[in-house]
Formats: sequence, structure tokens, C-alpha cells
Amino acid sequence: MVTTAVTVTGIDELRKKISGYSKKTEKIVDKAMNDTADAVLLEAMRLVPVASGTLKNSIGTNLEYLHKIIYADADYAKDIEFGEPIGGNKKTQNHPKRATPTGPRPFMRPAFQTQAPRLKEFYKKRVKDA
Repeated sequence: MVTTAVTVTGIDELRKKISGYSKKTEKIVDKAMNDTADAVLLEAMRLVPVASGTLKNSIGTNLEYLHKIIYADADYAKDIEFGEPIGGNKKTQNHPKRATPTGPRPFMRPAFQTQAPRLKEFYKKRVKDA
């Protein structure tokens, strides 16, 4: 019986390199996600119906590492995005011009649907710049 020994050198260096790539890739993905969140934010601000500017000014982002939130925190944002409930909202239900509920006028969902696919584009650009 012949025994053959194989010696592998450099495995520790390889592990470090692979680990470095995953951290670098994570950082690139995070930056691409920031770019995408910014694009969604700008598109939502472009699409939002504006009467007084309060709703538009309530649109913002919370950009944590690998976790991005785009929000509109005006108290009536959901009524604009999804439509008012039957009977209107409580503040305007007795107002003659606002007694009839308004339909949805989405601005967040279309912004996300049109801009989120750009993540791949932003990722490629960030990889090129790295």
C-alpha cells in the first residue's frame, strides 16, 4: 500500500482573503442600498400629491447598515397612499367638500416599484468604483 500525503499551505491566508471579500461585498451592498433608498426617496417626493407640502416634507429615510427604511410620517400619508376609508377621515367627514372619501393616490409604492430594480445598477457602479 502506497500512502500519499498532501500538504496544503496558505489556507489561513485564503480564509482571510475570503473573509475580506465578504466584508468588502457587504459594504458595497450597503452603499448600493443607500443609493437605491435615495432614488426611491426622490421618486416618492416627485410623485406625492402636494396641497400644502406637509406630506412631501414628511418623506424621509432611515439608513442603517444593510437595513433601509423610506417613510412618510404625516398622519394622513396612508389615506393618500391607499385611499380614505368609507365616510372620510374623522377630521374631514363633516366638511362638505371632503365628506366623500378620496381614492388612493399612491406615491410610495410606485416609487419603490420603479427604483428598487436599480439596486443591481448601483451595485455594479459601486463595485467598479471600489
